[in-house]
Amino acid sequence: MPGVARLHVVEGVSMLRPQAAVFEKTLQGFGDHQRARHLAPDTIKSRARIARQVQAFSGGYPWEPVWNHAMFDRWSAMQAKEVTTSTLRGYQGDLALYLAYLCDPAYERPQVCLETFGMFAGFALRDLNAVRHAQEYMGQPSGNRPLSRAEIKKFFGQMDPEIKRLRAAGHKGALAAARDLAMFTTTYGWGLRRREAARLEGSQTTDRSARSATTVGRPSCSAHVAASTARSAC
Repeated sequence: MPGVARLHVVEGVSMLRPQAAVFEKTLQGFGDHQRARHLAPDTIKSRARIARQVQAFSGGYPWEPVWNHAMFDRWSAMQAKEVTTSTLRGYQGDLALYLAYLCDPAYERPQVCLETFGMFAGFALRDLNAVRHAQEYMGQPSGNRPLSRAEIKKFFGQMDPEIKRLRAAGHKGALAAARDLAMFTTTYGWGLRRREAARLEGSQTTDRSARSATTVGRPSCSAHVAASTARSAC
């Protein structure tokens, strides 16, 4: 069965600016490839933008020898000065996906480029000098970061004494503090996203708070306070 490249590049029909035209057709085919997987339009546009950016940076096209490891290193080094490590890794991943599509013989892109331009560089993706996801956290030390286990225990450990202090003083904030405990223990213990936590029903938080408290080493009284408060608040 012929690949989709034949649908975009018609034999015997001359093209205006053939290199640019074929490049745009590869991006169109790459977009169709992603839409078939029901990916978000913003994701598809972002990946096409990276491919266009690299093309403009290199001054050549993916099937030409100018798209090589040295060019990739120069482009990555330029990006590293402007974006975070995780963002750079995302850019490199987007480019690798485009190149994987381009080199896939099922879509006949290599054959069409050889017939049309007499060349196809065959960029080796697996050998790219890319950022490795070698550690759990890739953000900047000065920015937001996940709490360590010790910090999580300290965070939950100070909540019970604070609730007791507020209740002993007759402070109206005791209810809000206990309700926060219910929310935090449920969110942490069950790995909920913020949106999921916000949409929980009262009957769900009552039971889950008690069970999740054991994951952070809390005494059972915390769970009962959290559960009863959640019931009252709802």
